[in-house]
Amino acid sequence: MRRNMPALDAKIAIITGAASGIGAATARLFIAEGASVVGIDRNTAGLEALGAELGASFAFVAGDITRRTTLDDAVAKAVDRFGAPNIAILNAGMDGPMAPLLDIDPQDFDQVFKVNVRAAFEGLQVFGRAMQESGGSIVITSSVNGLRAFGNTSPYTTSKMAVLGLARAAANDLAQYGIRVNTVHPGLIDTPMLKRAEEGLAPGGQAALREALSQTVALKRVGSPSEIANTMLFLASDASSYVTGESIVVDGGFTRLLSM
Repeated sequence: MRRNMPALDAKIAIITGAASGIGAATARLFIAEGASVVGIDRNTAGLEALGAELGASFAFVAGDITRRTTLDDAVAKAVDRFGAPNIAILNAGMDGPMAPLLDIDPQDFDQVFKVNVRAAFEGLQVFGRAMQESGGSIVITSSVNGLRAFGNTSPYTTSKMAVLGLARAAANDLAQYGIRVNTVHPGLIDTPMLKRAEEGLAPGGQAALREALSQTVALKRVGSPSEIANTMLFLASDASSYVTGESIVVDGGFTRLLSM
């Protein structure tokens, strides 16, 4: 019987926001599927712990994704340890203030854009150039907020909608190099970002809020980071070789239920 090859056999991936949540789950899955991974995050301890878990197939750069030198260092680390990258998962992001638009500090708005949009733009440039000769796949983590506006989230929602436009423009520009660009739009996922939001909205009552949030989802539960990682795997692999400029929503039916 012929054994199926791992989906990412001999692929080399760079993942931003790799120390926890969706980024860490994606790193684990990619390595299990045959890839080598360079992770980027400001959380050095998280990267070190993930490195101890994943072994020689994982390397990392501890740094700020808003600094182009951090992205350049990740490419250099990949080339030095594994070879030129052919996958990039632009996953790192921030939520920003949850408040009515009239109460948002413009500096906070700018910071959300710096992390969620400008860093994604620079990642597309740096990693796109690294893949220019060989082609590859770039996936950007957006959000259901990138497709639907929710109250008290103007910086985050606007940034995630901007990411969608950026990815579609990049898909057009980079197709000539054989580079595909797509976005994933997670809904309510059990990540540190969701936990921070729950703590802010319901101090001491996070469990009750989690149950209430689950009831807003068609599948009646919050998703796991591994469920987003599975979609990242599809878009990073050759199984999606004819998919570019697309958006995949992974939200358990959350936005569909809201629109009914």
